Amino acid sequence: MRRLGNSSQKGAVLVFMALMLPIVVFFSGMAIDFGRAYLHKLQLQNAADAAALAGVSAAARSSSAHLVDTIPSGFLTTGEADKLVVAKNAANVVLVKDTGTASANESNTKLRMTKEGNDPKVNVDTYYYMVELTDEVKMVFAQLFLPQSLIPDDWNMKVAAKAWAKAKINDGLDLDKMTYDILHKETAANFYEWQKHAGGDFATAQQLSFTNPGVAYNFGAEEKTRSEVFNMNEIVAERKDVFINLRQDISAKSAFADTWDISDFRGKSYDEISELFYDFSSSEKKAKVWLDIPKNNDTLNYDTITLDQFIRNYAAAVDGYSRQTLDAKTGGNYANYEHIEDALKMLTSTIEDAINVNVAYPVRQVDSLPESKVSFVYNDDKRNRQDPLFVRIESEEFNSSDNGRATNSASGGVTNSVRDISININVKNTAKVNDEYIYRPMVFFYEGPMDADGNHGVGRKSNTVVLELNADFRGIIYAPNSPVQVKGNGHEFNGYIIAQRIIGPDGEDLTAEMPSRQNNETNATLQAFYDRLDLSDAKYDDFDVVKLTIYKKPEKDVIYITSRARITI
Repeated sequence: MRRLGNSSQKGAVLVFMALMLPIVVFFSGMAIDFGRAYLHKLQLQNAADAAALAGVSAAARSSSAHLVDTIPSGFLTTGEADKLVVAKNAANVVLVKDTGTASANESNTKLRMTKEGNDPKVNVDTYYYMVELTDEVKMVFAQLFLPQSLIPDDWNMKVAAKAWAKAKINDGLDLDKMTYDILHKETAANFYEWQKHAGGDFATAQQLSFTNPGVAYNFGAEEKTRSEVFNMNEIVAERKDVFINLRQDISAKSAFADTWDISDFRGKSYDEISELFYDFSSSEKKAKVWLDIPKNNDTLNYDTITLDQFIRNYAAAVDGYSRQTLDAKTGGNYANYEHIEDALKMLTSTIEDAINVNVAYPVRQVDSLPESKVSFVYNDDKRNRQDPLFVRIESEEFNSSDNGRATNSASGGVTNSVRDISININVKNTAKVNDEYIYRPMVFFYEGPMDADGNHGVGRKSNTVVLELNADFRGIIYAPNSPVQVKGNGHEFNGYIIAQRIIGPDGEDLTAEMPSRQNNETNATLQAFYDRLDLSDAKYDDFDVVKLTIYKKPEKDVIYITSRARITI
């Protein structure tokens, strides 16, 4: 006997399965599409993370970048436009590798800055950089099982990834700006300010600084020159900073109107120079300018002297005449005297300033010294255990009020000639004991001559500053407005130089030969550049004068010009 019920039920199941199969396959396709979208979102997130890290590292010039979930709600400022461009370029390099296309742009990136902590010396010390990526995943499998009429035109799944990265600005800082800040934080602007800083009367300040008796006039048989010599010795061993005061060589009752230098008088006649030095408008010739000649040689021993007196004394020194005999010989007509031309050549010659470093100063026990006697790490409250010795070279004054300082000038100006400055390193300060330096690094600051508008190295151009190594040296030369000539003499330099231009030992301008960046590819070129400076070795040396971590692997790097100091490695 046949059972019709079971047979009909089997047919019903088959019909049900036939009806459900498209739906099951559809949802299976949906699951596959959702899985594809999820995987793509993970890929986008990884790309966004990597791009945000690369961008913030480039903007902050830091190797300390890390991802963050949130950013501070307050005290955020919009990032600088040029920094945002740097961040986007770095992010796109990563995105091209990860996604095959560059997509960091104005709409999906942000750069924010904030200051953390309460240090007023730090304006901004942290960057935050955001990268947001969006994309669409087509519902490929799901739409295979739906009628085309039921599928929306834009039936894609949107996926997005967003990443914030943070980096503290703790390296890649501007060498020029930081050293400039140190200059004005650690040293006085001029000798009279430093006198107050040093304490005591004028004589005490002179003993603590390097204020020599003045310019020496050397009238030997071969060369007629003017010079100053500063011999650095034990006098400053216990000081944080010292001051080299370029003594004025001309005092004026009335200031000159325009920017000028004594070298502008070269080749001029006695009468031409006299017209500037004297006022001929009155019936009686009146001295307008004095030459400040010190009591540091046996012949020209006036504290201040007029142009005529200088000629008279110089001529007497050359020929052995007394002034009375010379007056009788020339009838008071100094313009006819045969040595006037030599006298004027010497008077208008550039003063040669030599700073001789003859002593290596031992590192002091800074923890036991009062705060006023020590320096601190830049933007930090920690005492600088490297204990640098700061040396300020006073920029040559121009027409500044003398405030009654000049004996013969109740009111008027002071003008110093632009100097030829040589820093001669005659003693090694790079020795170590137990892998620690035992001598203080030296930091020389020289801003260049001042013009009538108070600018350095503009109206009155700086002469070349010569750094001559007669021993291995560790320190900084900061002369941003001056050409700096390096004579290595086969010695080692540890530190850096910021200068307007770099000049080689033979006087050739080598600035253009400097690699613009220091990395593995330029090491050989850079070493060849040091060879041109006659250095046996050159190393960047971080001794906390400024907190420098711009170079991840310093290896060999020392010479920087101002513009190069801002380049990221």
